[in-house]
Amino acid sequence: MRTLLAGLTAVALFGCDGPPDLMPLEPGRSWTYTVFTGFEKYVEPMKLVRSVAVGDAQGFELKGTFGSARLAWSGTRLVADRLGSARFDPPIPLLVLDAKGPIAWRGSLDKLSGHGTASATLTQENETVNVGSQPYKSTKSTLSIQSGSTKIELTTWFAPGYGIVRQEQRTNGRQNLSIELLSGPS
Repeated sequence: MRTLLAGLTAVALFGCDGPPDLMPLEPGRSWTYTVFTGFEKYVEPMKLVRSVAVGDAQGFELKGTFGSARLAWSGTRLVADRLGSARFDPPIPLLVLDAKGPIAWRGSLDKLSGHGTASATLTQENETVNVGSQPYKSTKSTLSIQSGSTKIELTTWFAPGYGIVRQEQRTNGRQNLSIELLSGPS
């Protein structure tokens, strides 16, 4: 499901009414990521392009060369209703401020291979992550999505003042894509 992280490359940084320190976003902001796909490595610019509704919250669409994401803060939850070609109803949580344990989600998932139901669990912990030679104090968010026989694990490190500094996607245990912050936000 490479298109999920391609859209999440679009997730690179996003927000709305969320805390500006953790997700410092405004329309027009942009970030640049290094994307790793097996043997390929390339640079992906991302930009917040417009305001959109995401579930019952007002959010933003983030676009890059390989896809887009639609994200919003709904209270203390950063949620997405679209990540690349994957669509979630209701929007799926990517980050929950002050989470005290696992967060469960159930809903429908539309993807290139069809429509179905899915369930997910979000866990979080504080962690210092190195991106290049730069250490970032971050919140590590792991979203495990189960849809039929497919299990997708999306791990994202959110750093205050930067947003996403690293993200990795595994499908059925195999890492198929990762991104790292190269520059931004600007």
